[in-house]
Order: sequence, then structure tokens, then C-alpha cells
Amino acid sequence: RRRAGSDEGAPPKARTSGPVGPARSLVLRQVRSADRPLNGGSLAQAAQKADPTLATRNWDGTGGFFPWLSSAVPEVAASAGFVWDPARFSEADLPGAGGVDLPPLQRQVVEVTEIPNLPTERYRALLTALADDVAAHRFDRPETARRVRDACQAAGEAIGKASVNTVIAGVLYAGLDLKAGPDVRTIAQTWVDNVVGLCRGARMDLTAQDVAAIRTWVGGGLLDR
Repeated sequence: RRRAGSDEGAPPKARTSGPVGPARSLVLRQVRSADRPLNGGSLAQAAQKADPTLATRNWDGTGGFFPWLSSAVPEVAASAGFVWDPARFSEADLPGAGGVDLPPLQRQVVEVTEIPNLPTERYRALLTALADDVAAHRFDRPETARRVRDACQAAGEAIGKASVNTVIAGVLYAGLDLKAGPDVRTIAQTWVDNVVGLCRGARMDLTAQDVAAIRTWVGGGLLDR
């Protein structure tokens, strides 16, 4: 018979929080508000800026940012140099996850614009799933992104939620009203125009052939039909 107040036989309690402090608070705030997994190096710098004594305390005796993160902010997940909110993302959302070794032009576009590193067929799957979803359901950004990600993965395409969010953010920024249920060609054209605009804004010197290649690639081949 278990004594009152005894924890013997009780299941272990889940760790849900670490010691309160400015660095922990900043990390949680940034990770939970991010639309993609965050670079650990940049997050470590931000944590040190929030609490300059962390370095002198050797990250509270843990020896480094990622061990400190595991101890002080167990609510977040980390791998391969990135940190993310496990309630919204997974390792499939990490940059390069499910990606491909792109040709030089496409690789430069990914590096300059930070668009998803996806091959043409995965862009086609993503754009098609997005068009199908906004045709069938009222657009709601988080719910739409979740359904589109699930549809892509159900179709066997390794596309993370961060990639879906990036495309949705891009077409919305370009002025497309997803609540109107645009068709897949309209979504693809808007996404292409957004990507080309980002390239030109970054002063990439694009030839007509470059623009055509980008159009085929990020448009999923949907505009070439």
C-alpha cells in the first residue's frame, strides 16, 4: 500500500520546462513564433545577448548551447544545427530535408531567396495539393498548411510544413487571395512571379533562359502545359 505523499509507483513526470531566465524566455518566444526551424547558431547568439552571463557561466555548466537547450528549454527540439517547435514542425521541415542536389542556377536561387529546396515534381505536388485544398475548404492559414502537408506526405512526397508555409506566405505576399479558391495555374504563376521577384530584388542577373528555367522548376511544370 502506497503511503500518502509518496511517489513510489507513480509514472515519471514529463519535463515541460526549465529554469526561468531571459535567455530561456527569448528562445521559447522566437521558436514558437517562427514559421520554420531556426538556425541554432543565430539562436545561440540571441540567447547570449539576452543573458550575457551565459558564456561566463559556461552555459550553466553544460558546456555549450545545445546541451544547455536540452536542459533549460526541453519544450523545443533540436537536430542538425537547427531548433524548432515540435508541436508544429519535425525533421522533415529542416532545410535540405527531402531536398535534392540542384543544378547551379537553382542552388543559387535557394541560397539567395531561402525558398524550399524541392525538385520540380515536389513543387508540382505542393502547388496541386494547395489548389485542391483551397477549392475544397475555406482558407485558414495554419489548417490549410497542415492539410496540404498531410496530403503531400500521403502521396509519398517528402514535403514538410515549413515548405508549405513558405509557398503560402509567398503567394499571399504577392497579393493572391487564397480564400477565393484560385486554380492551380494561378497559384503556380503567382509563386513563380514571387520567386523571380525575390531573385531580382537580391540583384541576381537573370537571363530570359534563367527565368524560363525557374518558371518550369518552381512552377512544378504546371505552366508549361
